[in-house]
Amino acid sequence: MLIDAGPDDGPVDACLDRLGVQGIAMVVLSHLHADHVGGLAGAMRDRAVGAVAVGPVREPTWALQAVARSAAEAGAPLVGLATGRRLLWPALTLDVLGPQRPAGHVDPDDGTAVNDGSLVLRAVTPAVTALLTGDVELAAQADLLISGADLRADVLKMPHHGSRYTSRGFLNAVQARAVLVSVGAGNRYRHPDPGLLGALERSGVAVRRTDTGGDVAVAVDGRPGSELEVVTRGSPLPAPGRRGVRAPAGVRAGEPASVRRKRTARMSRVRRLRSRGRPVPRARPCWWRAPWPTGRSGLPPRRGS
Repeated sequence: MLIDAGPDDGPVDACLDRLGVQGIAMVVLSHLHADHVGGLAGAMRDRAVGAVAVGPVREPTWALQAVARSAAEAGAPLVGLATGRRLLWPALTLDVLGPQRPAGHVDPDDGTAVNDGSLVLRAVTPAVTALLTGDVELAAQADLLISGADLRADVLKMPHHGSRYTSRGFLNAVQARAVLVSVGAGNRYRHPDPGLLGALERSGVAVRRTDTGGDVAVAVDGRPGSELEVVTRGSPLPAPGRRGVRAPAGVRAGEPASVRRKRTARMSRVRRLRSRGRPVPRARPCWWRAPWPTGRSGLPPRRGS
């Protein structure tokens, strides 16, 4: 079972390789923002996948179409999950708790609306229970509390990368012993919120973050109620440009993988032309840059995080 695939296909593919994963019963995409679905093709690369599942909120449309293409290329059916559904595997029960009130129509440019349409899953095994929350924000969290659903879990995947849009009431209802924050280093949204995580740590909760700890795993000895061991092993591929870390050859600090692939392909074409003695066409000069459509903050309009 894989929940979300990250923004790029390389990291999730490498992670699954390190874990020796050769097949996935189901890939569940909590919602269709690019930082959750962009790595789908990498997750399914050279692996048998039983199905790809999405929730009732199917925006942005372009992302759903990309997911459908990737699933079809991998030979995996695309299925829908809705609140109240229970999925059973040996030693794993997966309950779909949310979204409680999925909107009939969602503006794809409204990041909060798409986030609140995230699938919320409660995974139960003989040894540990985990609550997987996608990017749900305050309204969706309130809906879960009002619904009376059993939110208690040993492990909580922090909503929305640990953003400040998480209520203390929701965290109190979960009563997690360990909180995992999946978040990119140096993100422009300034996730996670230090005050929120600090309060959890002061209450005795084990908090681990992928931006500072890299890969995170929860280990148990198989007995219900046993102690949890939360371990980190650091990033297997340190961020290029970080102090004391040299970027690998051909890698520029902070450069997205998609941009790097295009630049590498362009350099390869140039080398081929030169080796054949042919002239290298020059790029047309660009005398202007299209400005971002900005709001009062001067930042690009929010399209999800």
